[in-house]
Order: sequence, then structure tokens, then C-alpha cells
Amino acid sequence: MRCIVVGASMVMPTFELKYEDTWLFKIKEKYPNIEFIDKCRRASSVERLISEGQNSSGYDLLEFYNPDFVILHIGLTDVAPRLLKRNAFYTKIINHLPFSNIIYNCIRKIKGRTMSCSDLSTERFYFCLSRYVERAIKTSTPVFCIKLLHCGEKVLNRSPEMNRTIDIYNQLFDKLESVYPNVHLISPLKSIGTKERAEYMQSDGIHLSAKGSFQLFRELDSELQKYLKLQ
Repeated sequence: MRCIVVGASMVMPTFELKYEDTWLFKIKEKYPNIEFIDKCRRASSVERLISEGQNSSGYDLLEFYNPDFVILHIGLTDVAPRLLKRNAFYTKIINHLPFSNIIYNCIRKIKGRTMSCSDLSTERFYFCLSRYVERAIKTSTPVFCIKLLHCGEKVLNRSPEMNRTIDIYNQLFDKLESVYPNVHLISPLKSIGTKERAEYMQSDGIHLSAKGSFQLFRELDSELQKYLKLQ
């Protein structure tokens, strides 16, 4: 069997997480007879799903490899509230000004980071995911989506709207599952209480610690076993 894993830094090792402690390593270790094709890249956008590959087809993340199933762990970069739209023309102008830091400090005080300045709108986010899933349906490929994880206090101190925004975008994953029969959702750390989550996170309040990665591995494995028993 073959599986494509499309992810961002949440899947990858960091200064605080060894590769051997990532959920991807654990899942490879448990299923040595499944070929896991690692398509993870830091700061990945769901735009990759419809653009990465020959002629910007998105085929590098699905059709060219003909996987038996796919695991997606991606999207936080797209939804994070920001001070300004990163790709907007006015943002590029501001970034080239010698006093850009002063402008950004004023923006922080006046309005802070908002969902309206996230890299992708809810409409575009859902469009990228749904188009990918529709292509997967044509090849009878199940898609296991790991939903976005709430961030810790360190992130919320500078971006108070982060978790509320995550909840809104996570609803799009719920919608995806309700519309498409080949979508299976995993809610990371679902069984872990809010107060206990700190030890499951790295110090940045974004990425999973070794304990958190192992918990996600168990949650993902539980869903995979249901699928593999049917094969």
C-alpha cells in the first residue's frame, strides 16, 4: 500500500522534537509494509493541493503517485490572523519603507492581528480542500484530515483571535466530512483537557511536543485501523 502525507512543520522535527518522536516516524514504524511518501514542507499552504506539480496541476500531491490513502496535516499558516494581508500591494510598499517598524507597531496598537488579514479566506481555504478531495474521489482515495490544533498562551498573548479563528476554519473540515464520503477527520488532543495541554505542546505554543506527537499518533492510528481492516 502507498500513502501520501501532505503536511507542514506540525509533522516535521524541530529544535525541541526529534524526528523519531514525530507522529510520521511512529506511523511509518508501525506500518513498515505501507510506503509513506513524505510531502511535508514548512509553512505549507493548502494552495499546494491544487497547484503543486507539472503545469501547476496539484498532481504531485495525488495523481502522480496513485496512493491508496492520503493524510493531510496542513493549514495553520493559511488561517493565522495577521496585521496586514501579506500579499497585498500596500503591504509590500510598507515593507520597503525605512520606518516600516513604526507603522507595524501602530497597527498592533490600533487593531492587532485579525482574521480578515489571514492569508486565505474561508472560501478559498475550503475551495482548495474540496477540489483536492473531489479529485481523490475519482480514484477512490480516502483522505484523512488532521484538524487545526488550538495554540497555547504564548501565541494568544500576541494574537488573541488565533483560537477563535481556528475554530471557524475547523468548521470547514467538518463541512468537508459531511459533504464528501471519502473524508475522515482527526481532532488532535481531543481527549486532553485545556489545562493539561501545555505539556503536549512545545514552548512556542504551536507545535506538538514528543508527548503531544505520540498522542496524535495514537489518534491517527485509531482512524487508520478502521480503514485498514476493510482492505
